Amino acid sequence: MKTIEERRGVRKKWSDERLTLELANAAASERGSLVELLLDLVEFDHRSLSQKGSYPTLFAYCTRKLGYSSSEAGRRIAVARKSEQFPLLLVMIERAELHLSGAAMIAGLLTPENHAEVLRRANGRTQDEIARLVAALAPKPAPRDRIRALSAPPESAGLVPR
Repeated sequence: MKTIEERRGVRKKWSDERLTLELANAAASERGSLVELLLDLVEFDHRSLSQKGSYPTLFAYCTRKLGYSSSEAGRRIAVARKSEQFPLLLVMIERAELHLSGAAMIAGLLTPENHAEVLRRANGRTQDEIARLVAALAPKPAPRDRIRALSAPPESAGLVPR
């Protein structure tokens, strides 16, 4: 296998058109590989192979064995599990209509009743746009009013009521 520097050197010799084409192909390949990984995760999870391999959870397996960060593992697991019910998630990821971060953000909102509309609205959106969509679809309740008891000032402070 060539070193990173050798691979960098090869790319420096490519024309702008070749580099553009190679980059597009690599991105498409990466999305295809991601979908395959998500499908593998679902099956791995069904077979409870993480526990058979001495990891208490799929999350622990993904972070400790596969080397994902906690956020990377969480996104992949959430989308993989939700894709069983809504396979369109994976189709959209593979077609570059939805990115993994966006899919993870909306995964918890998807229901049999709303999934087609939510996925339609998320199609082609940026992470910030999807965050706004999620906020609109699942607004956080206003914080409850709270009454907090204040402690009485110490008598030594000279603030004794008259």
